[in-house]
Amino acid sequence: MRQNVTWEDPHRLLSKADLRLEKGELGGYTVLVIDYDIQVKASDVFRNNFAGKEPSER
Repeated sequence: MRQNVTWEDPHRLLSKADLRLEKGELGGYTVLVIDYDIQVKASDVFRNNFAGKEPSER
């Protein structure tokens, strides 16, 4: 675990991949692809790629 991590650190990391993290309309966060009309709930990204959980059905 890193010490002295700020909220700007994940924003800076995402921007290097042309992504942006924004507060969602109903709470939570949305990951947006800069210059494209693509967005996804941040919780879905985490769940599907890092947490080892099955994606939620919609």
